Amino acid sequence: MKDLLIHLVTFLSTMGVGISAVSGYLTINKLWKRRHDISVVNSISVVSVVLSAFVYGCLAIKFAVFEGSFIFAFDAGLNSMLMAAIFFIGIGMWLSENRNVSIYRMSIRALNLEKRESLNLLKLMINPHGSERLLAILVKTASIDNELAPQEIQIISEFAKHWNINPPNLVAGTVNERVTFAELRESVIGYIETGPPKEQASNLIDILEILIKADSKTSPEEEAILEELSGIITDYTTDEKVTATPSFEVVVVPQTEHQIEAVTELLGAEATAATRSGSDSTYIAGKFHSEKYALEMTENYKELGLYAAVLPTQ
Repeated sequence: MKDLLIHLVTFLSTMGVGISAVSGYLTINKLWKRRHDISVVNSISVVSVVLSAFVYGCLAIKFAVFEGSFIFAFDAGLNSMLMAAIFFIGIGMWLSENRNVSIYRMSIRALNLEKRESLNLLKLMINPHGSERLLAILVKTASIDNELAPQEIQIISEFAKHWNINPPNLVAGTVNERVTFAELRESVIGYIETGPPKEQASNLIDILEILIKADSKTSPEEEAILEELSGIITDYTTDEKVTATPSFEVVVVPQTEHQIEAVTELLGAEATAATRSGSDSTYIAGKFHSEKYALEMTENYKELGLYAAVLPTQ
């Protein structure tokens, strides 16, 4: 039994390396086709890529030299090479105007540009309204994928320093307490309801995007929550009402009396108000700005055996 388990783990690890290689190829393929586009070049965080390459390189050495786990060492090495390729695209190596410029000068130029952009965002957010709430939102955003990257911790610490707040004690790796999308969404709505300056709220979208993309890995779920939060904040900066124009609603259709009781208990006091016209057993479980996010929310109800779907807001 033990031997079988070892073989199974080895097989899955080998498959993981293959999946990682395919994922890396798809990532670099997209960037490679656009390596001559300056907007694509400027969208790459060179610092983030360098930090990721360093971490993967250290992991490759650790697995190969100290643990003898060559499969994991190979996977880490692949990711390190991927980061190196992205680095060269990010410094503009294939831009026509850099044809006669050394790699050193291109690197310095890219780092200076990123430094200026980072400082601009920090300056706009010095002593912000509700800084404690904002810091909590940043921590939740970084933890939304159940893992804290060194780059994310560095960004959060920088903002805490500029806001004169003691930085939270964060450790890279798997988070202890899972943060749900609903919790993060409610935190952003709670912050917006305090009435922050609209320019400051608008800048929060940029900060959230930087955090989510800091580890150079953005999952479809992270894209969905970023789209939803951007919609909430954009509504606030263009209208006095929070969530004034949600475009999608999640409807739940219980099939039995037991399911009706379960939905009523889940929705609480909102159950009656959420009843959709024309049917006493169809409930609106929530209204959202992002269709992707709404689809994610339907999965919570489907896991309970309920039929759920996304419809345009009436």
